[in-house]
Amino acid sequence: MQKFRKLIWVVMLVCLAITSLPYLGYFNGPGFIGPFPQPLAVILGANVVLTLCVLALYPLYFRPLADALDANPVTKD
Repeated sequence: MQKFRKLIWVVMLVCLAITSLPYLGYFNGPGFIGPFPQPLAVILGANVVLTLCVLALYPLYFRPLADALDANPVTKD
């Protein structure tokens, strides 16, 4: 399970780096990928992967946190 978490985080960091590349001048060619210009297609693809990573991280991090808070709620004294 630990390797799966690390893999998801690495994929997320790579996708975040890819989304910044068009702002740095990469992928700014006149090419098209399907009906989209190349920079838009790259960012949309990276955003799809990021969305899938977030959906995969939810049960790994936030579900155990919610269960722990249900078992031992934080109370203000």
